[in-house]
Amino acid sequence: MIKIKCLLISLFFGFSVAANAYQSAYCANPILEIDFDGVVIAGSKQRLVNVALSGEPMRVGWDLDFDGDKQSDLTHWSDAQFTSVVSGEVATKVQSVHRQIPRVEDGKIELSTDFGQWHGLLDSRGILLGRFEHSNRINEDRVHSIWCFTEPPRKTWQMVFQHDRAGSTIEGEKSQLVDAVEGGWAIRLGRLDLTKEKLEKEIAANKVAELVPISVQISPEGEVIAQLPQTFLPKHFLDSSINQYAKSKVLWGAKVSTAGELDLIWEDLHSGQISRQRRSQMGLAWFVERPVK
Repeated sequence: MIKIKCLLISLFFGFSVAANAYQSAYCANPILEIDFDGVVIAGSKQRLVNVALSGEPMRVGWDLDFDGDKQSDLTHWSDAQFTSVVSGEVATKVQSVHRQIPRVEDGKIELSTDFGQWHGLLDSRGILLGRFEHSNRINEDRVHSIWCFTEPPRKTWQMVFQHDRAGSTIEGEKSQLVDAVEGGWAIRLGRLDLTKEKLEKEIAANKVAELVPISVQISPEGEVIAQLPQTFLPKHFLDSSINQYAKSKVLWGAKVSTAGELDLIWEDLHSGQISRQRRSQMGLAWFVERPVK
């Protein structure tokens, strides 16, 4: 992972330490990350192509390895200033800077006394091309690189599929939900007894669903199955006080599916045995977290 050195960033690009700490945190989930061997280790090239074609602002960071141990010796960050897409690959010009001299052993950067700029081009293969002004030589380095949004895209919950107790479609398409699960999007579930108006209000407030699955999978029959987290059951179901939960001796768990299936289990904490099982039907609304376009 790229180690952001705030001193270098402030010298190179004049950004504040706080701003780059924020960017670093966001880049824990990059659009694309390439290691020193040119292997994709996070994100995907297709996603990068899509972002580049959409014109969304991006920033790029790259690590230089001077001694061949595939560890970062120097890290740079820049805005992606002139981005091109060709044959499924993306390339961008990075910010041109006054010529610098890195003193890795001394942990400092010096500006060259000679006037002249360095110009660079970074691509999605993990190749960095660099050229100094007044020189005909172009250097090529394989780098560890990371591509990020300049600002995190806003997201909202979108209802993609709604079914009744029998699994029959009320609204949306099950195929959209399946695609979202395969794509790794976050999934939430909402009660079917909400009116359409209330659902729309919850979506607008970005407060969707009390049912948060801990795992989601697709069955061989093409149904989406979600396992809900186990929770303590109070002695009296309608009593949600802390004391009642603390005294609970039973864990409740459930599994639901787009076929309308609802499988319930009750686990006795003393014995560790399943004390009760029940199979029922339940209508649900399925939501997917997606960027706001």
